[in-house]
Amino acid sequence: MSENDIIQIQTDERRLATAADVSGAQQALEEARALPVTTLEEANAASERLKLYGKAQKALEERRKGITKPMDEAKKGVMDMFRAPLEALEGARNEVKRKIAMWHSQEEQRAAEERRKAEEKARKEAERAQAKVEKYAEEGREDKVEEWSQKGEQAEAAVPPQNEKAKVAGVALKTVYEVEVHDVIEACRGVADGKIPPAAIKFNQGELNKFARAWKGNCDMPGCKIKSRKVAAG
Repeated sequence: MSENDIIQIQTDERRLATAADVSGAQQALEEARALPVTTLEEANAASERLKLYGKAQKALEERRKGITKPMDEAKKGVMDMFRAPLEALEGARNEVKRKIAMWHSQEEQRAAEERRKAEEKARKEAERAQAKVEKYAEEGREDKVEEWSQKGEQAEAAVPPQNEKAKVAGVALKTVYEVEVHDVIEACRGVADGKIPPAAIKFNQGELNKFARAWKGNCDMPGCKIKSRKVAAG
């Protein structure tokens, strides 16, 4: 099988690909699967096949790029044309949403502070009224007891009810919870203790492999199994 047997491509009058004859590539795959490598001679022959497939693969990739590059450049031009205004509009939306969310948070804080002050005032007035009730009760002045009992009830009733959260037309506000890991070791202990779900931990496979390579596999990695295998380069 030669390099040309693998990369037959049909094109139209615009030289755009209409179909690709993959029989050569498929044949190469089937041939590779059936290729015996049991002796040094067969390994050397397989090495030559590896080079042939690599050349064909490179040539096919160059043909593909020749067809797709103009389309990619055209798409890039369109994307570049719209990127700046789209990003500006997205930035404008985010800025408005940020300001609405900030106002909403400040409004909630203001309402909470007003309610706290009203509750504190009502508590003091109720305590004062209760003291008066007890004083007049000792003196036997039932009219005053009734009067100050009513004042105490009125003081407690004066606290305004919990206001509904302010709603902005056309904008839905939601509470977002985010977790920031400030101590990786403690977080791992949290997983071990069942306080953090294991699915929350994502190991960096590249870093694990790099560590194993540095020690040539002679390292203790709890919870990990170190494997080694030979691969052909080229």
